Amino acid sequence: MARKPETGSKDIFIIAAIALVIVGALIFVLLRIVGHAEKHVDTVKKTKVKYSESLSWRPDSAISEDKIKADFKNSRNQTAADYGDLNLTKNSFVLISKMPMLRDLKLIRTNFKEKWLNILADMNLRYLALHGTPITDKSIPILLKMKNLESVELGDTEITDKGLEELSASKTINHLEINLGRKITNRGIESLDKMTQLKVLEFSGSKNVTAACLAGLSNLKDLEQLSIKYLTVGSEDLDALKQFKKLILLDASECSLDDRALQGIAAVKSLNVLNINGSNITDDGIEKLSGLKSLSLLSMKDCPNVSEKAAEKLKKRLPGCHIVHTKRSGFANKLKQDNVRMELLLLKDEAKNELEKMK
Repeated sequence: MARKPETGSKDIFIIAAIALVIVGALIFVLLRIVGHAEKHVDTVKKTKVKYSESLSWRPDSAISEDKIKADFKNSRNQTAADYGDLNLTKNSFVLISKMPMLRDLKLIRTNFKEKWLNILADMNLRYLALHGTPITDKSIPILLKMKNLESVELGDTEITDKGLEELSASKTINHLEINLGRKITNRGIESLDKMTQLKVLEFSGSKNVTAACLAGLSNLKDLEQLSIKYLTVGSEDLDALKQFKKLILLDASECSLDDRALQGIAAVKSLNVLNINGSNITDDGIEKLSGLKSLSLLSMKDCPNVSEKAAEKLKKRLPGCHIVHTKRSGFANKLKQDNVRMELLLLKDEAKNELEKMK
């Protein structure tokens, strides 16, 4: 009997072998990519730069300076300027200092030598944003020289408790943002009690700060807005809120508030806007908020223990208040991890601000 041809079976083996080689090559490439990514993350961890920032691109100093030269030539009398995410030179600071009408200056995530900030000391700035810049406590005396400075952003920098204590000598700053404070603690926040003129205070996402520090801010009688997002909040910590008689906005989102914490919030009858997203509150707890008759907005997103029925009941008791109550998705729950949420906080806020500019 004649043997059947084996061509078909050989072809199958050849195709299978080629497929294995291709799969193996793909796995090798993927492992290489992952390896490079891990090395990149390890390198970033050894620096003071956040991973999210390490992926961003800044124009070189020459391009950055050209932008400011163009503004100096064409818009020297501008009242507001945004030079965020640039690499600034000393000459850039000199040019900025010669813009006589400049009042609002944003240098968010800008790279520069700290000593050059002194070039701006004699300007009549009202607002200065230095969030995410390479400044330390050495910059505080420079800020104190700015006699008209009312609003300053110092979050995500190397400012320490000592720097905040020194800054508390200011009699003009009424809006202070120190979100994502790397080196500040409750002690530093409590030193701000001397700044009796403060109207807006934000220290969200500062990992070494807890809401217990609020008890040490009893002299801030004019405080109108307070942001403590992503902080550790004890059940009784928010009882201290009753000392802020003029408080109209409180953002205590992602603080895992419990029902007892709402008791402290309920005592602040002046509240107009309340954000308590990401809380562990229940139907029984939100009933305590029914006495806040001045509320116009209450956000309770991602509060899984609050039912739609209870939210609707509260709406009836607060007819003039817009209540937002939605549940978190499974993906969003994963993003709530400690090692991710701090970075997402600012990214979300910045994206929102950029979208508002485009309207």
